[in-house]
Amino acid sequence: MGITDNHIIEGNTTWLCTSLFCDKSSWPVILNNGISYFLKQIDKAGYLTSYLLEFNELNGENIRFSIEVSKNRAEQIAKEMDVFFNAFFLDAITGQDDEISSHLKVGELFMPFPQNTIQYGLYNYLPGNDCEDKHHALNVMLSSIIIDVLKDEENLNDEIILTFAFYLNLLLVKLIMDQECMPIAGLIDFYNNWGNKTNENINRSALTGSEETEDLMFEIAKSVFNPLQVGDIPEWLDKWGASIKKELTYSKTPKEEIHSTTVYVIYSQLGINKYIRLLNFHFIHQVLLSELT
Repeated sequence: MGITDNHIIEGNTTWLCTSLFCDKSSWPVILNNGISYFLKQIDKAGYLTSYLLEFNELNGENIRFSIEVSKNRAEQIAKEMDVFFNAFFLDAITGQDDEISSHLKVGELFMPFPQNTIQYGLYNYLPGNDCEDKHHALNVMLSSIIIDVLKDEENLNDEIILTFAFYLNLLLVKLIMDQECMPIAGLIDFYNNWGNKTNENINRSALTGSEETEDLMFEIAKSVFNPLQVGDIPEWLDKWGASIKKELTYSKTPKEEIHSTTVYVIYSQLGINKYIRLLNFHFIHQVLLSELT
């Protein structure tokens, strides 16, 4: 796939859709030194309309990075994007940039797409009159939060991403309960039954983590459900909560649908498959049960 394959036209703007292939542990340096830096440059020039990030493991670990720009600047920005990220990865591989190369791993195993490369045309993104349109505002908000939270992680792994999702999901549940949008019994059923809908043969007893993990999850739940003071909630989580509150307050969409849609966005955008997310669902179910006692 070439650079010309990454254009998705929408009205007066174009979505440039790329995939940045690199080892997952290197994603923070990509977010900080690559994506964040590039976004600042095109935003300063007045070319950026919106952007989206999604973690993905299809054909190799990668970050799906899409930007929305005006059509009359699309070709120029696409070329700049190609030059920037190819140079970025080349510096990492050859060691010309010590800060980057010390963090970026060079893959030793064959992958469908080589690590430390930018690829085009592997997916499309075009909000329209379908479910994607409903997700768009949440996708944009979560993309910003992903950069804020994960760009400084030194050793990003599945556990950190899953814990990040747990915070997001837990605050959603708290706000649903605070505004009495859904009965707690309905939430308990959702998180208890979802696994059965996913796979009737799943061994639910295998979802129980270690005692240390369960203690950690309940500590996180306590900090989200009952913060001792204003500063106890991180700024990025407040930002996420404000977006959810706005949706719950002003949207005409049924609250149950807002809840299920937001849950879908969290886990799909963070690249967490439907079986692994059951770990979080198990802990949220336990938290909800404890709220009844």
